Amino acid sequence: MKIKELVHSLEDDVGNIVSRIITLQDVKSELGVLRVDMDNLKKGTERIALINFHRKVRILDDLVSYTVSELEENYHQIQDTKDELFNKVVKGK
Repeated sequence: MKIKELVHSLEDDVGNIVSRIITLQDVKSELGVLRVDMDNLKKGTERIALINFHRKVRILDDLVSYTVSELEENYHQIQDTKDELFNKVVKGK
């Protein structure tokens, strides 16, 4: 790849990582809300609340799993692009 293409690839991958970070921040926020809801649970509503909490936890767990997997993939792509860019610019290959 040419240097210009490498820079564009790097920019795309960094943008993808930023998007994944935002998703993880949103999950963190949702987990905080879920925790408050669980802490403020009223007696007698445990069964219904458990069903709702379980659904939310499943959704958040899936979202975190997919997001972390994509984040790891983006990280490896950035590493490859960085190495190729380093070789072209610094080593002159």
